[in-house]
Amino acid sequence: MQFPPLPDEGEIFLNVSYLLSEAEPLLPAGHEAARDQFLLRGEMPALPLASGADDPVRIAGETAEMVTFDLGGCGSVTFDKKDGLISELVYGGAPMLSLGTKIRPNFYRAPTDNDMGASLQTRWEAWRRPTLSLQSFDCSVSEEGVGRVTAHYLLPEPNASLVLSYALYGDGRVALSLDLDRWDDNVASLPFRVGIAAAVPNRLHTLRYYGRGPVENYPDRPGGQFIGRYEQEAAETFYPYIRPQETGLHGDLRYWSIVGEDGRGLAFRSDRPFYASALPYSIETLDGYPEKGQRHSELLTPDPSRIFIQVDGFHAGLGGINSWGRMPLERYLLQGRSYSVRILIQEAKAGPSVGE
Repeated sequence: MQFPPLPDEGEIFLNVSYLLSEAEPLLPAGHEAARDQFLLRGEMPALPLASGADDPVRIAGETAEMVTFDLGGCGSVTFDKKDGLISELVYGGAPMLSLGTKIRPNFYRAPTDNDMGASLQTRWEAWRRPTLSLQSFDCSVSEEGVGRVTAHYLLPEPNASLVLSYALYGDGRVALSLDLDRWDDNVASLPFRVGIAAAVPNRLHTLRYYGRGPVENYPDRPGGQFIGRYEQEAAETFYPYIRPQETGLHGDLRYWSIVGEDGRGLAFRSDRPFYASALPYSIETLDGYPEKGQRHSELLTPDPSRIFIQVDGFHAGLGGINSWGRMPLERYLLQGRSYSVRILIQEAKAGPSVGE
């Protein structure tokens, strides 16, 4: 087998398809009987956080309730001092978050049939809407012109602490660090996921990503989808299960963006393969908590103005040994005491995107 010339850098995958050379009963010649993907070379590149020639970040406005940073003329980011969360993110003069929404930590998913069969929606309910008790909020600009924001929280109900740290750069990048510490070994109450959630205006509706696709995939069922470059509409990633539930996730991501008709929007990267989804339905719309209701996906009404995105560093498996009590395998449960997630948020621009 002769390969074409290979680039000197970057990941290289070999995709192999096994096709029938001759027709079989019910199957034509050329039918794909099996396929597989092999990683020949590559590893995750480090996040590009050196700030060298960037314009300095500055505090553009501050009150007792909010602080706004100018990102070197590329955009701006505003934090709500009452809860320590990003309440506005603007690139190129256009708001990236839906009015009145924020970028929030998220540990919950709309329960699947398997989740409900194991009663995880009630056993793990402490992670559904945990109280984020802000303990401290600090903001500054370093001598190098990098904005720094740190918010410390207590989560009383799941018995945990959380630190959100942000580094803000003059080219518009927002580097978010999420550090979660569970204070006990209570495996009866575990997070479904560890990441962030946000709502964006529905002018951003096209997904461009490098990871597993195009069909949804999860930590305990990734192999059916190959790692590659994909482009999809957010609405197309929703699978209409008979009962509304979690859907649309893509994993092993190296790069993920959601953009509008002009190719501009939000892009995300991490220091390890990550997960993301974007749907015209909120978790609350899909949520069957506390028990299964007589609802059907085909009767759902998409949100008229927003797309709901989730970006996760960790996500629990779906299970499937049975649908009436068995948990996902232990290696797909988030049983660790500590989880650290690094997410780089930046503007997606028209043309080839960084990370692709």
